[in-house]
Amino acid sequence: MKKTIQIIILVLIVLVTLSMIFWDDVQEDLLCGPCPQYSAPPPNWCENGTIVPSEPNECGCFGFPTCYESFDHNSWKEIIDDDCRKFSDGCNKCTRSRFSDVVGCTKMHCEEYQMPKCLD
Repeated sequence: MKKTIQIIILVLIVLVTLSMIFWDDVQEDLLCGPCPQYSAPPPNWCENGTIVPSEPNECGCFGFPTCYESFDHNSWKEIIDDDCRKFSDGCNKCTRSRFSDVVGCTKMHCEEYQMPKCLD
């Protein structure tokens, strides 16, 4: 009798665990739905700029890319992910603190900034 109760409890634990795992997948599908599909931009849409793809949202969907005609010392704030710790702002090498939003960069003089990129 005692062994039967232990087996029943073990089976219940396994079933609850499995239902929790599968519920997360079902819940994500219900909340997110299919990702939007975008058509290609016109041929001259970003002729003199740089096309920067968007980051995926919480559902894994990508938004429409952004065209940057030029970059400056603040462009990295829109392009670099928050979890990237070492990056180039397009001219200088920068490091972001792990525990705050403090960023330290070298102070090179640049005539023209390039596209910022993560160096992690």
